[in-house]
Amino acid sequence: MSWQAQATYPEKQEYLAAGNYVDGWTSPLPPATPRRRSNESSAAGSDYDAELKGMLTTSSSQAKALDVYHTKSHTNMRIHDQAGNCIYYVDNSTFSIGKPDVTLLAGSEKNGQVLGVCRWSNMYSKHFNVGIGDPSTNEKGTIWEEVRTESMIHPEYKWSLTLPSGARHSFAWLRIHGSDVKAEDKSANSASNKNFKLIDYEDPGRATLAVFASNRYKSWNKLGKFSMKVDGRERGWGDQWEITVLLSALGLVEMSRRRARSRRSQGGSYGG
Repeated sequence: MSWQAQATYPEKQEYLAAGNYVDGWTSPLPPATPRRRSNESSAAGSDYDAELKGMLTTSSSQAKALDVYHTKSHTNMRIHDQAGNCIYYVDNSTFSIGKPDVTLLAGSEKNGQVLGVCRWSNMYSKHFNVGIGDPSTNEKGTIWEEVRTESMIHPEYKWSLTLPSGARHSFAWLRIHGSDVKAEDKSANSASNKNFKLIDYEDPGRATLAVFASNRYKSWNKLGKFSMKVDGRERGWGDQWEITVLLSALGLVEMSRRRARSRRSQGGSYGG
């Protein structure tokens, strides 16, 4: 096996930065986060969508799977494509005042370019906000959407998106259990309360667009898997759609994890 095949991330970074090229390698340094100009409306995503397109992984009309792994601290996460490349880093902030609760970054490290964030008032809130962009450097250019709990009996976590056409389109995450989880992913932990499927809220048939399935407890390092069943670009939903899908689900997962930790610290039942 060549040294290139065994090289660590820093070694690859240094090798590529020197202007070298190895077939199959791409630069690990993410491009700069696209910024919407402050005078652009949320519907005018022309430049933003065009630049964001280059930062997203190439997808097809077939399902795309993304594996979510814990970092060593089991606080943050890394998201890998099926080729094993780490394409997103998830920074979960519990105690930092003023910092977003969840931040999605391009690449494999915490210092990557910010793609979007989640914010909520507290872990028991029924609603939270997803921001596409980096509010720490461009608050006015960040596109904010609200994820709302629509029903208390069978919760639907609804959110909407302004499409490139300027129209609004609504989606919703539904919590799934048991056989519904197994139907989507046979290897998932069907007893977990962190299994969700995304539906097209405006489709009478409520077509499933994506699934997040929690991993079994026996796998300590892996949190779960996203199955993206459609390509947002092919549907005309723009490149912001995938980022919003990931952030809205990661927000739900992180809120559930914090509530579970809170119950355990208070001597309550163990949260799934």
